[in-house]
Amino acid sequence: MKECLRVDADLIQIKPVTYSQTPEIHKWREWMRKSHERFGRERCGKVFIVFSVTEKGGAKRIFNPEVIGEIQREMERLSDTP
Repeated sequence: MKECLRVDADLIQIKPVTYSQTPEIHKWREWMRKSHERFGRERCGKVFIVFSVTEKGGAKRIFNPEVIGEIQREMERLSDTP
């Protein structure tokens, strides 16, 4: 079994939904993919990106709520890892 540095929690990145409109997004995606793969190799955990949107009145909500279940499953997996 591969030895990894332990982490107390997964890495969660919160980004505004407008992030996908960033100029040259393909460069950012490639950089993030490599960075997330490295984190997975070194820390044996996953990186999750939570996209936020601001509603009228300033309230924020999660644009991709399905990520919450993915984060919970990964946290359970990591807590079961010795």
